[in-house]
Amino acid sequence: MVMGKELEIVKQFEGNKVEMIEKDGQVLFELYSTGMALGYVKTNTINGKTYVQCRKERVSNTIKNAEIKPLVQGGLKYLNEEMLYDFMLEAKTEKCKSFRKWVTSEVLPTIRKTGGYVANADLMVNTYFGALDDTHKTIVKSLFENIENQQKQIIQLKDDNEILDKENDLLSGENLKWADRSLINALVRAYGSKLGNFGEAWTKFKKEILYKHSININARITNFMNSTGKKTKPRTLKMLHDEELSNAVSTIVALCRDNDVDISDIIKKYENELNRKGLVY
Repeated sequence: MVMGKELEIVKQFEGNKVEMIEKDGQVLFELYSTGMALGYVKTNTINGKTYVQCRKERVSNTIKNAEIKPLVQGGLKYLNEEMLYDFMLEAKTEKCKSFRKWVTSEVLPTIRKTGGYVANADLMVNTYFGALDDTHKTIVKSLFENIENQQKQIIQLKDDNEILDKENDLLSGENLKWADRSLINALVRAYGSKLGNFGEAWTKFKKEILYKHSININARITNFMNSTGKKTKPRTLKMLHDEELSNAVSTIVALCRDNDVDISDIIKKYENELNRKGLVY
């Protein structure tokens, strides 16, 4: 039996309503609406109208085969996060992969950041305030919509703060895990896009890294061409030594920040790459 206060949550997954409750910091997924979202459905046509129903017998068989004992609250059965993953491993429906991604990338992060959220103001009003007249329903709906907006602002603020923390990491001397030529190239190009001139962006980057860290890239390019006899200039980033990449990252991040260049998408993309490689900790 589940104990404690709960917050009821309803979300839509690919057109299917998934009912959840958030209780004591734990998100619980209602068994049969989750089963329907994963594809355990059947349709019946009565008097020309089609009804979609849960294939409860298949859900029950999956629960039994996975040796899961659902939690019970208010007469309904729920799966905690661990049970949900066991359920999907046993179910192996074509919806499992996208549902798991939806849960881990959207549902759980949102709930954990805000302590739960109102998923649909109309649904909340009609479910819990159906006896009110239209005027008072409108007032209550507005209150819920304000809560939704505040929660979205909280999420955005936390995301912005996380990006700011990452930028500060890149500016600090503790950014070795971020030191990469492809990242530097992406940041310089973002800077160049803001300036409207990629060549100018590289020129300013080389001047700034010379001023801040005494790294004279132009001199290295000249020496390279003189020593090799080549007519074509080497790429700028090839003239950086590996131990200098950290300084190069902090240099271009500072230029972007000073010129109001939004690099949040670049940081998120690069961090995801590092996560896949197991380099962010």
